[in-house]
Amino acid sequence: MASKPIGSQGLIPVLDGWYGVLLILAGLILFMPMSFGQARPPLTLQNHSQDASDAFVVLKESKRTPPSAAELLSDILNDGTMEWKANQKSWGYSAATLWLYGSFFNPSDQTQERVLALPYASPTVADFFVFDQAGVLLKKVRAGTFAPLEERELKLNLIGIRLNLPPQERVHVLIRQHSNSLLDTHYSLRLVTDHQRLEWIYLAAYGLYFGLALALFFHNLSLYVSVRDNVYLAYLFFVLCLSSAMLFSSAYYSLFWYRTPVWLHNAPYATPAFSNIGAAAFFCQFLYLNPRTSWLARCLYALAGISLLSALGTFALPHVFMPWNPFLNTATVMLGMWGCIVKIAQKERYAWFLFIALLCPILSVSAYYLGNYLFRMTVPSDIMSLSFGLEMILMSAGLSHRIYVLRQRQYQWEVQQDALIHQSKMRALSEMASGMAHEINNPLMIIGGYADIIERLLGREPLDIQRIRENTRKISTSVDRIAYIVNALRSFAQPGSDLPVEKVSLYEMLQQALALYETQIRNNRIQLQMEIEGDSFQTYGVPSQLIQVISSLLDNAITAMRDVPRKVLRVHLMSRSVDSQRKVILMIQDSGPGIPRELQAKIFRPFFTTRPVGEGTGLSLSRARNLVKAFNGQLSYDANAEETRFILELPLIEGP
Repeated sequence: MASKPIGSQGLIPVLDGWYGVLLILAGLILFMPMSFGQARPPLTLQNHSQDASDAFVVLKESKRTPPSAAELLSDILNDGTMEWKANQKSWGYSAATLWLYGSFFNPSDQTQERVLALPYASPTVADFFVFDQAGVLLKKVRAGTFAPLEERELKLNLIGIRLNLPPQERVHVLIRQHSNSLLDTHYSLRLVTDHQRLEWIYLAAYGLYFGLALALFFHNLSLYVSVRDNVYLAYLFFVLCLSSAMLFSSAYYSLFWYRTPVWLHNAPYATPAFSNIGAAAFFCQFLYLNPRTSWLARCLYALAGISLLSALGTFALPHVFMPWNPFLNTATVMLGMWGCIVKIAQKERYAWFLFIALLCPILSVSAYYLGNYLFRMTVPSDIMSLSFGLEMILMSAGLSHRIYVLRQRQYQWEVQQDALIHQSKMRALSEMASGMAHEINNPLMIIGGYADIIERLLGREPLDIQRIRENTRKISTSVDRIAYIVNALRSFAQPGSDLPVEKVSLYEMLQQALALYETQIRNNRIQLQMEIEGDSFQTYGVPSQLIQVISSLLDNAITAMRDVPRKVLRVHLMSRSVDSQRKVILMIQDSGPGIPRELQAKIFRPFFTTRPVGEGTGLSLSRARNLVKAFNGQLSYDANAEETRFILELPLIEGP
């Protein structure tokens, strides 16, 4: 006969035999701690601080309205038939109201004073009812976030009271707790001296945190003033938001919550959302994430926008927006860690600082919530404050290391750039060598010819003094020409980095630069058209560097006209008023093929060149622009001109 399928046997047959016995035993083990016959014996005072959580029992939840504290105590003391829950250190998230009962016995012959308190404030409201041995109410104290400061006995620790225990007597304590977050029953009975010491530790911890935040804020503010990197602004905003969240969660709840308008009560929940905005901006700046090219940056900025809406919405509709804030924070941190992993894979060491900084709050928050809500342990919230402080320190250290790396790379880049510029100069000098030899050889031949004439004139009687003077003047002119060419060549070859800024004539600088390229202009049959509106325009600069700037523009113009039939080089020197300031302007224009429109935005970039490989370094225009900027001037390309035109503008010095 076929057996009946197991799925149709129902639940009762499964309980037959050993399976049923095992299930019943498991049920007893699980549910046996949930009921107690009567209240626990009183906790006897000792000469040190004690854990009082085991002295309390928790009233079993009931649908009826809870009785008064006096009725509860009377029921407990008379028949002890009250039902109790198994006491726990922590009850997790709950909006229920708990009644706790405990009693304390003073065995000594003197009145003892103790502080009964939660190490960390979790309930929103806690009402303490203290009765003497006969059940007479001694005092009622309200504590918690919603309790006004003047009604609390403990100002710093929100949940707690002071107990005066008469000698050889028993004191009963009933506590009615209500919370909108964590329900905690891990009370301790401390000596007054121990409690005062804990208060000082509490103040010192928060003082250390905010002192550290203030020091890091001003330290990085000073770095921003010197470096002018926007990543420091993002860091400063993040520190402000994070410190505001810490301030709201501590001092605001303790001192000002019940005195502020209702709409401001949700500020502690909105400040983490604001810090999310600073964190997203900081991650993008710190990790060099560009929204145009990085999907990670776009996701971070999108989260920042959503966080802004959530932060503002928390004030108006807290129950709708408040639950989203932790998810937004988690998503932002996860994306930041992913960006760190990508940079670490690219061997960027500074990303390790941010990765570890983000790991600290993740571990602390996980330990807090898992410990309190899952494993029913009492994990202090100060562990999160400590991790946030460590996070700020690591981020600041990461910024310092990042600046160090940038300076190292900048130094290496400058060394390479100087080497390439030197090579470019040497190549330019080698190209000028034949022309320079010709330019110097001609005056030397003139000098030699006139020297022979003078020698013959000196052998004749009478001496022709007038003719000798004329020939001597021609020799002197040729010597000046050679000296002019040599000085121009020396100015072109000088580094100029340590030379002082002085008042110079831009016309003179132009003439020296043209002297270097005179042979190339003539050999390439280039028509030079010069329009000089004045030869006395003066500005501030380093002569050798200004000659290098003008030489770069002339060299580019001559090279561009190498293969065109019509070769015209136009040079225009003038002065104009630009933005209510007098400027001396030099325009150099050539009739070459021009620069394509798609390349015009790149011509001033380092290492960009349109010349064939091996003929150009791509540094002449970028370096020329940087040199002109150092003299408060501007070097630009005129995209509206019909031909290739570069414009050099420098401040004009008025007067002599």
